[in-house]
Amino acid sequence: MRIKVLLNVLIVAIAMMVGATVHAASACKGLSKNKCAAGCTWVDSYKTKTGSSVSGYCRAKPGKAAGAVKEKAKKAKATATDKMQKAKPAAAASNAKDAKSKAKKAGKDKADKMKKKAKDKAKKKADKAKAKADKKLKSAK
Repeated sequence: MRIKVLLNVLIVAIAMMVGATVHAASACKGLSKNKCAAGCTWVDSYKTKTGSSVSGYCRAKPGKAAGAVKEKAKKAKATATDKMQKAKPAAAASNAKDAKSKAKKAGKDKADKMKKKAKDKAKKKADKAKAKADKKLKSAK
């Protein structure tokens, strides 16, 4: 259930970012020199190194479109995060408590196993020493 919600939020955020990128890229595209608006800049015609001529065009100012996209993505992420937090704050807290108690129990179980193992090892060692001592006593008689 929780994974589905996260997946849906992620899909919506990606869709918003893609839509914002397309929108920002097309804001200046195709404008004439006298209609090239604020946030856009006119690039005069020029020739490339290979000799091809490129006619003048209007484009987004460097950093302006990217900033707009970043802002929209940031807002989308904040909105998605707010929705997730509002959706199930009690469930999230409950899951966190459950995870914490499970980790604590697992740690306790592991510690108990280690103690038992050490105790068994010490008992085996003591039994071995006792058997050795008994053997010496029998051979001395």
